Parts: sequence; C-alpha cells; structure tokens
Amino acid sequence: MQGYVEHYNNVRPNSAVGYITPKDRLAGRQDEIHAQRGRKLKGAQ
Repeated sequence: MQGYVEHYNNVRPNSAVGYITPKDRLAGRQDEIHAQRGRKLKGAQ
C-alpha cells in the first residue's frame, strides 16, 4: 500500500489539482509548472 501512496502523491498527475502531482501542489509549484507547459505548447505551434 505504501508504494501506491508514494506513486499517487509524487508521480501521478491528478486532475483535481490541475494535472500536477499533489506533492508539487503542496510545494506551491503549480504556477511554474503551468507556465512551463504553456511555453512548450506555444513553441509547438
């Protein structure tokens, strides 16, 4: 069970917190991650 919890919190993006990991959300990294995604999408156009 511990392995599942580790994966869920640290690896698996979660739709309820903006498709980032709960760990990143708790660390306050959501703006940085979403900005990076936006730059990647803009560069792909």
